[in-house]
Amino acid sequence: MKHIDIFKLKIARLSVLLLFLASLLTFSGCSNHSDEPDISLKRTVLVYMMADNSLSSLSGSDIDEMTEGIKSIDTNKNNLLIYIDTFNDTPKLIKLDNKNGKVVQTVLKNYPEQTSTDESVMTSVFSTAFSTYPADSYGLVLWSHGLGWIPQTSSYKVISRYAGIDQNGGSTYYYLNIPSLQSVLAATNLHFDYILFDECYMASVEALYQLRNYADYFIGSPTEIPGPGAYYTDVVPAMFATPSSSTTTLNNASKIADAYYNYYKDKYDITKENDFSNDNWIAGASVSLIKSSALENLASATKNILPTYIKNKTTIGTNNIFCYDPLRDKYFYDLESLIKQLTGGNSEYIAWKTAFDSCVIKYQTTATNYMSYPNGTYNFISMNGSCGLSSYIPSSSETSMDSNFQATQWYTDAGWDQTGW
Repeated sequence: MKHIDIFKLKIARLSVLLLFLASLLTFSGCSNHSDEPDISLKRTVLVYMMADNSLSSLSGSDIDEMTEGIKSIDTNKNNLLIYIDTFNDTPKLIKLDNKNGKVVQTVLKNYPEQTSTDESVMTSVFSTAFSTYPADSYGLVLWSHGLGWIPQTSSYKVISRYAGIDQNGGSTYYYLNIPSLQSVLAATNLHFDYILFDECYMASVEALYQLRNYADYFIGSPTEIPGPGAYYTDVVPAMFATPSSSTTTLNNASKIADAYYNYYKDKYDITKENDFSNDNWIAGASVSLIKSSALENLASATKNILPTYIKNKTTIGTNNIFCYDPLRDKYFYDLESLIKQLTGGNSEYIAWKTAFDSCVIKYQTTATNYMSYPNGTYNFISMNGSCGLSSYIPSSSETSMDSNFQATQWYTDAGWDQTGW
């Protein structure tokens, strides 16, 4: 009996000791809680502004709009982070907090002068932003010049294709090519609810197909966007409108697309096309909403068409195919227009159109859009016949562009590799 009593006593003492240690851990955790990000956050959005270029002067007004837009958001549960690199200032990562209607801007990190389009720089910034402010869901905005999918070097300036540009405060151009952006997104190891491209020409099937695994939805324009870009006073509330789920993610992305487009639709005035400025943009806009999970099915449907109608490098007549850059290089044609011309609108086209409509789930455009080329003149193009997703069409006069096109995943998966091009 004595041995049993001693054993029970040891068990009792051990229990007391464990309770004491547990209480220490509990108090220790509470004491540091205010210094740690709240892992129950609903959504973190990063706006990555590559503004060390000719758009630098417009970046301040967009941050002012974001400041206004965040006033309706509960920033105890949501985070709006902004990486900003301008022509006249070194980069920084900031956070906007809504404190009872008063917005507080906190600098999270100052950076030395760096090339914000560089893959390693972007990867580092993304890692800092999203690891410091983890959440249930994520959004991303890419803000800069943009011209699609074709890889570029600093030797190209006017006819270049990229998803961002940085000049490091000088005259040399550093581009963010789509494969580099793909690597950055892969390294982030996150899946975004949406990626908003506040850049020109980014509703490009080649570019989005390459990035399809990293976001549920893409929002962007198949042609030039307005100089001021998104009106963030309206767009920021849409970014945080709903939590992430299979249905509400679409609703959230759709609200962003609507907020972007409706601001310019309401200001659009075709009677005053030559009387506009960045401060009063009445020249219209086009915005597409793309479902990423439907892109592979669209590629398969396109592969059923292209090799049947294009053989041995058949020349593709483009006169009746809608072009999104008719005054530039004619590298961005409407994908739907291409397939309809090839098939003549037959039953194969109808089956393909079902796949297309499941992918391009919303496309909104004013009757005309502005095109800033040739330099020094105002040009407007009719958007009649456009369907919201661009495609490159190979040409024997564009051998270097064709070579770059052949390096895209879309080229192979959509069946272009079986056409001779």
